[in-house]
Amino acid sequence: MSHDARTRENRTSFLCFVRYQTIRIFAGGSLLLLPTTGACAQDSLHLSLKNAVELALESHPDIQTGLFELHQYEIQARVAKNAMLPRVQAVAELDNALKIPIKAAPNGNGDLIYANTVAPLQASAGIQVSQPLFDLACWKGRSEALAQTQVALQSLDQMREATAASVVDAWCRAWVQERVVELSAERVAQAETLETIVQAQLDAGSARESDLSRIKVQLSNLQGDLANARRNREELVNRLNLLVGNRAGLAVVLDGVLDEAAPERGDSDRITERSDWRLLGDQEELSKRALERTQAMDLPVLSLKARVDELSFAQKVGALGGRWDADATVGLALVAPIFEGFDHRNRNALAQLRLEDIRRKRRRVEFEARRDLEDAWRELATSEQILEIQAHNLELARNTQREMEARFQAGSASLSDLLEAEGAVVEARRQQLDAIGRRFQSIMALRHARGTLLTDLKFPTSARN
Repeated sequence: MSHDARTRENRTSFLCFVRYQTIRIFAGGSLLLLPTTGACAQDSLHLSLKNAVELALESHPDIQTGLFELHQYEIQARVAKNAMLPRVQAVAELDNALKIPIKAAPNGNGDLIYANTVAPLQASAGIQVSQPLFDLACWKGRSEALAQTQVALQSLDQMREATAASVVDAWCRAWVQERVVELSAERVAQAETLETIVQAQLDAGSARESDLSRIKVQLSNLQGDLANARRNREELVNRLNLLVGNRAGLAVVLDGVLDEAAPERGDSDRITERSDWRLLGDQEELSKRALERTQAMDLPVLSLKARVDELSFAQKVGALGGRWDADATVGLALVAPIFEGFDHRNRNALAQLRLEDIRRKRRRVEFEARRDLEDAWRELATSEQILEIQAHNLELARNTQREMEARFQAGSASLSDLLEAEGAVVEARRQQLDAIGRRFQSIMALRHARGTLLTDLKFPTSARN
C-alpha cells in the first residue's frame, strides 16, 4: 500500500471515530446529552427539580424556624382570645386592722362616745369570680394577636417561595454544569483516543512528531478544563445539598431537562400574588390593630366581680373570741386611667409612626415589584434571542466541521485545522448549554417576580395548605 493510500485510510478511520464518539439528540430545539457512563450507584439521590424543591420545603432550617415561630404566635393568639373569659380564683386573706374609732350616740352629759368596734383581726377564705364587661384594649389586643399570627404565616410563605427560588437556581446551574462536565469528559476521551491513533501512525511512519506534540498539548489543556468543570460541579452540587438537606452525602443525580414553555403577559403580572406584597399588607393590618389597642388603653375598664366567703372571722374588741360567718359580695369595678406620665401619648405616637413606616415600605415594594417584572420580561426576551443565536452558531460550527472533515480526508487540511473545527463545535455546544440554562432561569425568575413560582411548580402557596 502506498503512503498516500495509507494516509487516506488513517484519515478515514479518524473521521469515523470523531463522528460516532458523541451522541447528539435534538428535541424541541433543546440539546440533550446522554451520559456515556455506567449506571449510577445505588446510594445516590435522584433529584428532579420538583423533588429538590419538595425536599427543601420540608427540611430547610429557615422554614423549620418559621413553623416554630408561627406555632408560638398561634398560642399567643389563643391566650389573647381567652382574656375575655371569666376568672375564678380561690382567695384567702388575713388582715390585722388598725383601731378605727366609730362615732356613737351622745351620753347623758351631751358628750360623744367613741368605741373601737372594728375588729383588729380579720380572716376570710372563699371564691372570687371576675368578668370583664367593657375592656376595649383587651378586645383590640385579641385582634392584634390574630393579625400577628397572620404576619407570621405570610412570613413563612415568603420563606418558602424564596427557598424554592434558591433551589431552582442551584438545580439549574448544577444541571448545566453536569452537562459541561460530560462535554469536557467526552472531549478528553476523544483526545486520548486520538493520541493513541497518532502514536500508532507515528510508529508506522505515517505521522509526524509535531502532530503528536500538538495532540499532547491539547490533551493537557482539555484535562485541565475537565478538572475545573468537575470542581465547579462539586461546588454547585454542595450548594444544592445544603438547600435540600442531603446531609448523608449521597451522590446527586439530576433528572429532567430544561424545557419550559415561556409564559405570556396577562393578569398574572399583577403584583398582588407576590409574597412580599402580601406580607407588607398583613404588617400594615397588624400596625393598625396595634394603634387601636394603644388608643383603647386610655379608656376605662368595667368589670363585674362576685365573691363568696365560706369562712369569715372577725375578732371583736373586748370579747374573748370572734365569730365565723358566711359572707357574699357582688359589685361592679370601674378603673379609669388619670395620669400615667404621658405614656399613652408616647405609645400612640410610636404606633402611628410604625404604621406610616409600613405604608412607605409598601409603596416602595410596589415600585420595585413592577421594576422586577419588567426586568424579568427583558431578561427572558434576551435569553431567547441568545438561545437562537447559539443554535445558529452551533449549526455553523457543524457545517465547518463537516467541511473540514472532507478537506482533511482529501488531504487539503491539516490535523490542526480539523482539531480546531472540532473544538469549535464543542465550544458551540457549551455555549448553547449556557443559553438553555439562562433561558430556564429567566423563566423561573419571571415566575418568582410574579409571585407564582410555587403555584407553577404545583406546590401550595401557603404553609396552611
